[in-house]
Amino acid sequence: MKIVDVKLTPTVVLKLKRPIADAFIWVPSFRAAAVQVFTDENIIGTSTVGTYGLEAIKALIETELKHVIIGEDPMDYERVWDKMYWYTLNHGRKGIAIEALGCLDVAIWDIIGKALKMPVYKLLGGYTDTVKAYRTGIDLNLTVNELVMLHKKSVEEGFDAIKMKIGRRNIDEDVERVKAVREAVGYNVKLMVDANNALSVRAAIRLAKKLERYEIFWLEEPVLADNIEGLAEVAKNTEIPIALGENEYLKFGIKELIERKAIGVLIGTVSRMGGVTEWRKVASIAQAWGIPISPQGGDWVAAHVLASVPNGLFMETAVLELEDGIIKPKLAINKGFIKLPNTPGFGWEVDWDAVNRLSKIEWIRHETTPPTLPRPLHHLK
Repeated sequence: MKIVDVKLTPTVVLKLKRPIADAFIWVPSFRAAAVQVFTDENIIGTSTVGTYGLEAIKALIETELKHVIIGEDPMDYERVWDKMYWYTLNHGRKGIAIEALGCLDVAIWDIIGKALKMPVYKLLGGYTDTVKAYRTGIDLNLTVNELVMLHKKSVEEGFDAIKMKIGRRNIDEDVERVKAVREAVGYNVKLMVDANNALSVRAAIRLAKKLERYEIFWLEEPVLADNIEGLAEVAKNTEIPIALGENEYLKFGIKELIERKAIGVLIGTVSRMGGVTEWRKVASIAQAWGIPISPQGGDWVAAHVLASVPNGLFMETAVLELEDGIIKPKLAINKGFIKLPNTPGFGWEVDWDAVNRLSKIEWIRHETTPPTLPRPLHHLK
């Protein structure tokens, strides 16, 4: 079997019923696209491209990586991955180059599963056929009352683990918001908080100390991801496990985070970690150090990789209130659990009706504000 072509769908716009916000970004709508890898046996592998840096990722796939993998056998996934990695080495050891590589790798695993008539999670080891999910709000722009209602609803829907955003530029305000959510959902629900890199080391330690009384399950990305020494300092000074990996891309960086004792829980999106091929290696490194792994992305790919490993914790799903999507079927969550289907590959396909309809919608650009600058008033309530 040989790869004969790679095609990308038009970029689509996924409208949100309400904007979402974290410590530095405000998002009124998402962009998305799908990648399809074609073979000479008429097997098509599908993957998706996320909103941030989307057009650059599409360009890298179309003008650079597409030509690297055409003619290759998708069953030789290690060889294909290594060729792409070395091709991108001079222009992106991390970031969008690795994410572009990862999107193609995911599509290749979809091909492998379809060719062997097996779901990907079974190909990877089949540790379980049911995985647990937590619900995240991306909710820093909500009032305290709105925040509480959002997370109470998630608990009522059967989730026993939730995550909220912090980083309101005022530690006491963050503490009050966490307190309100904790009191509303009780202590039988796991509560995680995510600072999205926004705090200084000193502020992160102060905040963590104040939050310990609320039995926080993890503190995610408290300081800038590049400040590994600072992350290790925060980890050393709090009982709350530090969750990292969203902005680290490959096994080399994850290995350093572990060796520096900065990380307590490994997170991250599969495509941003270089796809399934690299994610498997990262998961094994984490397992060797007794570190649980919790993939992000909220899609079928995250569910499959999580189901394949013994150190899988749960996966992120977000309260995005999207009006539509371009992949079918949608992820099915029942009271916080996801049952993996026996469909070959990832069990998904492009919804072309949705692509044609959503590609005509105008995109409203997201806005970012560095944590050291005043935030626009419309970003927060």
